[in-house]
Formats: sequence, structure tokens, C-alpha cells
Amino acid sequence: MKLENLVQQNNIAFTKPVWAISISSVLFAVFHPMYWIITLVSGVLLSITTYKTKSLIPSVISHSLWNLYMA
Repeated sequence: MKLENLVQQNNIAFTKPVWAISISSVLFAVFHPMYWIITLVSGVLLSITTYKTKSLIPSVISHSLWNLYMA
């Protein structure tokens, strides 16, 4: 999660937000390969949340709640 945020923040400085969100979402899906379509969609949603709130905390909480639900 932290890696995707780092990639997104660095990409926003050099590209448009849509590209930064796309790249970080694909990386999120690559690191969660079991259900790559679901993780790609959730990566997009988590990246948009991080971009809009300018904070990683809501995405980390969402990811943690999802992991608790799936466990």
C-alpha cells in the first residue's frame, strides 16, 4: 500500500492524476495477483480516495477493513 502511494505521489508531480492513479492501481493489482480484476478496481478506488483526501489514512483503513472482512 505504501509503495503504491509513493508511486502515485511521484507520478502526480510529473504526469496527470489519471496516469498516476492508473499506474499505482496496476501496481496494486500486480502485488495482489489472486483476484487481479477486483484488486485493479479496488486499487483505482483507493487511489482516488488518496488523491481526493490527500491522505493515505482513509485508504489504509479501507484496505484493513477489507482484509478483516476477507479473513
